[in-house]
Amino acid sequence: MGPSAKVSVIIPALDEARLLERQLRDIRREKPLEIIVIDGGSHDDSVAIAEKWSDRVDVVEGGLAAQLNRGARIAAGDVLFFPYADALLSEGWHRTISSLLEDPRVVGGAFRFGIDSDSRFSRWVALFSNLRSSIGLGPFGDQALFARRVVFEQIGGYREERLLEDLDLVSRLRRRGKFPIAEDKVVTSARRWQKDGALRTLARHSWVLALHLAGVRSDSSSGRAWRRSRSGGRSS
Repeated sequence: MGPSAKVSVIIPALDEARLLERQLRDIRREKPLEIIVIDGGSHDDSVAIAEKWSDRVDVVEGGLAAQLNRGARIAAGDVLFFPYADALLSEGWHRTISSLLEDPRVVGGAFRFGIDSDSRFSRWVALFSNLRSSIGLGPFGDQALFARRVVFEQIGGYREERLLEDLDLVSRLRRRGKFPIAEDKVVTSARRWQKDGALRTLARHSWVLALHLAGVRSDSSSGRAWRRSRSGGRSS
């Protein structure tokens, strides 16, 4: 892949104006090939902020997987990087991705998970999430997934009918090669945990994981309920 991978940063956003500008400024300092924001139909200033700080902005209302696939289709890089809009990335993330991809057996990867909170519960959730990833059940999309473009396209990208499109993608990538978890951390905002309550949020995540493992599709009644919960109660 060379000393510096040609990374297209693809960020799905939905009403993320409060956090998006800081993230985009931080990402631009790492000088990726391009920054693409795919908005899901925001009602706030997310699109205006994205137009100021990113190289390309598009709007796709159809769910998270549709946003990510759209970004991948219009990207120019050899590496596709999918951090969420509320993610704070470790300094040097571009160098980390490039270093991991120097191994030709590596098809993609992710980062260790953290929550922007010092509470004991948040530390426990982060510990559990990283343990889950290390034993092969994960990582999830909030750990900032990346993949070689050629492999992503070979496996058909994100499957929009899957309930947990991120877990499904990782599973298929791992069949093609190595998928390491970087030691660097991506820190996600604690706002959703604080807004809905930590126990309720954890229970909802456990519920949807069980549905995913049972093969429930995103267009089922349970799948639509999950998508509404991800978009603040709005249909997508």
